Amino acid sequence: MGFANLSIAEIAADYDTSVTEVLQICDRLGIPYKNPQTRLALEDAKAIISEIMAHSQGSGTNQQEDLFSENQNTDSLPGDVAPGTPAEPDPSSKP
Repeated sequence: MGFANLSIAEIAADYDTSVTEVLQICDRLGIPYKNPQTRLALEDAKAIISEIMAHSQGSGTNQQEDLFSENQNTDSLPGDVAPGTPAEPDPSSKP
């Protein structure tokens, strides 16, 4: 088994999460450690990083869905044309 040469604390710093969160992931996945400076096996580091990424992508997806919902619920402004509706020609432009 190879080593990633990464510690729990370094992964937390690199992925902008807390050491406590990474330690909780280690506990959940059954990854042994002594302290935040513990060097991890390559497979363990990959598993932790995958968990962090899955969690952060899940949060980002929800934010994007929320923003999409908010945009769908906004009232149209005067002069807005609904999709698929032909706009009236501009009287100031002549062919």
